[in-house]
Amino acid sequence: MTTEATMPEAPAGKTSRGLRMSRTFAAPRELIFEAFTQEQHLLKWWGPRDYPVAEFSSDPRPGGAFNMCMVGPNGEQARAMGEYEELTPPERIVTRTWIEHEGRKIYESRCTVTLKEHAGYTRLVVQTEVLFDDNFPGAAGAEEGWGQTLDKLGEYLVSVR
Repeated sequence: MTTEATMPEAPAGKTSRGLRMSRTFAAPRELIFEAFTQEQHLLKWWGPRDYPVAEFSSDPRPGGAFNMCMVGPNGEQARAMGEYEELTPPERIVTRTWIEHEGRKIYESRCTVTLKEHAGYTRLVVQTEVLFDDNFPGAAGAEEGWGQTLDKLGEYLVSVR
């Protein structure tokens, strides 16, 4: 497994921010696509090490919804919901995710996952774009959180191959 991560700065005058990370896994892209879209897989690997997913439900189709709850080290819950905007098996997934607090949206992002397979390896690229951030405390740790999440995906893929 190889890794690279970059956090681009927003151009002057723009409010969007993003994160781009990539990994190469010794696994078929069909399996990785399923790992990103099927509840039975997501429940086993999604989330940073100190905030693993405890609940995940989804309807993986364009326009379909997903809901998740991650639980922190002190039992605190972090809930998010979203929608699948695009699914092109087994090469592309586009989702929009938002977080609400006390009935109002405090964060929204779009995530694009692309998968390219070559010679038994799959290169995964995750590109996130922050669409709205009203002081969401988790935004600052996005790079570390995604890094840990993708580490867990790599460990999971080894266990199911």
